[in-house]
Amino acid sequence: MKLLLLFVLLCLFAAPARAQSGAGNSPLRLKFRLGRVVLLSGDTLDGPVALQFGPDLLFLARPDGTIRTFAPVAVAACAVQQEMSMAADGSAAADPNQVRLFRALPWYPDRNQKQPEIAFFEQLGAGPVLLLRRQRLAQRTVAYTPVPATVGAGVFGIPVGGNSRGLPPPSPTRYLSLPELREEFYLLRTADDLVPLRPGLKELLGAFPVVALQLQSYAQAHRLSAGSARELSELVSLANSLAAKP
Repeated sequence: MKLLLLFVLLCLFAAPARAQSGAGNSPLRLKFRLGRVVLLSGDTLDGPVALQFGPDLLFLARPDGTIRTFAPVAVAACAVQQEMSMAADGSAAADPNQVRLFRALPWYPDRNQKQPEIAFFEQLGAGPVLLLRRQRLAQRTVAYTPVPATVGAGVFGIPVGGNSRGLPPPSPTRYLSLPELREEFYLLRTADDLVPLRPGLKELLGAFPVVALQLQSYAQAHRLSAGSARELSELVSLANSLAAKP
């Protein structure tokens, strides 16, 4: 019963971000039933976790019913499981038993910045070169034309509001703003060497020039375009293994 109460509190605490999704790019919050947070102080805390991106914050439900808030600068890493969030299109999370690892790392979201910011990144795979991901919510504008409504018929059988050929007047184009989940990828070679990685085979081969030929042959044989998180993770793991061979 106490655990169920923590779930409810965590969901309520994260509700305001979802309510603002209609105005601009709202924060993305991912909620998990199970979480283990490792702080920079060395303390380890367990409980339901909500991770927010833009601005980045971590919310941790405690056994006494309270919720603690941590900035990325206070967190070393966080392992989570059993996602409670829904995707931007309304579908459920992929694998509820998948363990996902998030790390707090310095980065420069603006090239003109002189001091780095500490933000959360999801680590995809392992190896000397790490593939990282940040997800965010963006607003996508969709154009549509409403179906003209006709009620009844005129004296000569022409629909009300129609022209002499019986056709209704054209409806003006309208626009609808929908939330869309977007992904940004990065490669981490050292603690202070975090570089963006655009999805695509060309960009990936350029990031690993020493083993580019082997990566290209493998991608062609397995029909991989390096356009998704799964394919990027597979190819980066291959690049790490190839680089480790003498």
